[in-house]
Amino acid sequence: MLHAYLIPNALNPARLARRTRISARHIKAFIDGTHPSTPNIAIRLSLALDTTAFYRLALQARYDLEKGKPVVRAYRPLVD
Repeated sequence: MLHAYLIPNALNPARLARRTRISARHIKAFIDGTHPSTPNIAIRLSLALDTTAFYRLALQARYDLEKGKPVVRAYRPLVD
């Protein structure tokens, strides 16, 4: 998000927070990947960044799936 939207639009987390009415702390956590995108956040970001809420949620789903892969690989299959 930082490189794709904030830098080209000359935004920083504080300015984006004011635009979206999401706390700057949440914006920073979202950028760091420590806070998930909820439907509410997706809608607010989509309006501020000229994207769709679906796009924002799809990015979150992809991130969650990638993050979960190492955990799933640690389990053995149920059927041999």
